[in-house]
Amino acid sequence: MWPLFVRAYRTFSPSLDLESLDPVLVLGNQKTGSTAIAQLLAALGNLHIHPNIHALQAADTHLPNDPEAVASFIQRSRYYFRADVVKENELTPATGALLTVLPNARPMYVVRHPVQNIRSILDRVQLPGDPQRFDALSLPDSGWSPILTSRPLGIEAGDHITALARRWSHMTALYLRHRTQLHLVRYEDFVAGKLETIQRLASRLGIETRKDIRPLLDVSFQPSGAHRSTPPEDFFSSEALAIIHRECAEGMAQLDYDPIPADSSP
Repeated sequence: MWPLFVRAYRTFSPSLDLESLDPVLVLGNQKTGSTAIAQLLAALGNLHIHPNIHALQAADTHLPNDPEAVASFIQRSRYYFRADVVKENELTPATGALLTVLPNARPMYVVRHPVQNIRSILDRVQLPGDPQRFDALSLPDSGWSPILTSRPLGIEAGDHITALARRWSHMTALYLRHRTQLHLVRYEDFVAGKLETIQRLASRLGIETRKDIRPLLDVSFQPSGAHRSTPPEDFFSSEALAIIHRECAEGMAQLDYDPIPADSSP
């Protein structure tokens, strides 16, 4: 659903010139650290940011990877796309169309190790780390439900672990298909050196440093999950880890991610 102020803005504002529009587009799967990275990048350059597009947060909304549909959506949501930085994970499945429709945009893709990415998603919605059929789970009645099933992406799976692993693989394949046009940020590199990562990214995106972001580096831009510090081998069953490594193997190899052992004890 479009908020009233967005509909009012659309009514009284002119259409966008999509050929010249050059926002920073922050893409990637949910719970990859994309919100923190987008917020810090915007703060560094003192830029206007929209961290979410409300209409794409609904459970029944999916943006197809079609240039005509994407162009129409951008015009209808121009309140958001007038920002300097647009972060919306649900734009990611339409990456190809976005790059066609916005040829001057500055797109980036945030990725995270699939085991930790999937753990963070499950932590967010309080679901278990062992594979279970969807009819045995209490799925949230919100925009998280289609993310968990991944059916809007054409993914079929008998359990939530397989669905999320295939989602990660699907999203990663989109990045690899368009890697020459996307600036990659690995969450793990960001955590290891937040300031350096944001400064390097800003330079690549043509963003001038206008603010000292060191006081913001440890700000939590999203609620922390209860299992954030739980070792993956304790959160996931060995079957779940095997599923993730099997389904995500190709993308992990391309992005230099190693498997996480089911038992990492000495």
